[in-house]
Amino acid sequence: MSKNTSKRISAAISLIIAVIWFFTLRYIIVGVYPIWGLLTVIIYPYDYILQSAVTIITFLAINAIILGIFIYQILINKINYTYASFVNIIYTIAVIVAIMNKSRGISGYNFNIFDLADQLHYDPLVSLFNLLVFIPCGIAFNYWLKSNIKAAITLSLMVIVCEILQPILRTGFFDIIDIILNILGAVSGVILADLFKKHGWILRQDRGTTIISTDDSFRH
Repeated sequence: MSKNTSKRISAAISLIIAVIWFFTLRYIIVGVYPIWGLLTVIIYPYDYILQSAVTIITFLAINAIILGIFIYQILINKINYTYASFVNIIYTIAVIVAIMNKSRGISGYNFNIFDLADQLHYDPLVSLFNLLVFIPCGIAFNYWLKSNIKAAITLSLMVIVCEILQPILRTGFFDIIDIILNILGAVSGVILADLFKKHGWILRQDRGTTIISTDDSFRH
């Protein structure tokens, strides 16, 4: 396969993922977690700006483009470290904002671990979201902190602190189920990154660009 053909395929895959993310994010922030509606309340009386379809589509498009470019860099094996760090920071902030604002105006505690069964039965998409959302963070923090333990502990503390603050700030419940699923997702990401490393897929600096390489490919 020629280099140009490989880049075209990578671009096509990146575009498909970006489009999927566009609609997924639309579903998450307006459907499952009405975060967009909460933002309109926060910035009242300028909420009409956020309520505009143009604003919403623009926001979703920018996010999709950012992700698409990052995926493309991964596929062609030329990752700009600054851009990757930017994406990681933005994604982590977005996750924290989503967690901290999913039930604004509500306060409470749930320590019943057996509620997980009911959630998996009646609202499996919420459980899936809480699990999957921290997997990218686990992968990124593993490479960023260069330690499985540090990455797992940092993300676990982040999850616990967010849950503790929710009832205090009246932005949601302290929910043991959310903690379990979020931490499980984060640890899964850390383990996944560790598996990548054990199979030789590591990050190296090559002429100012971070590349994904194996020990063998780097030697050659």
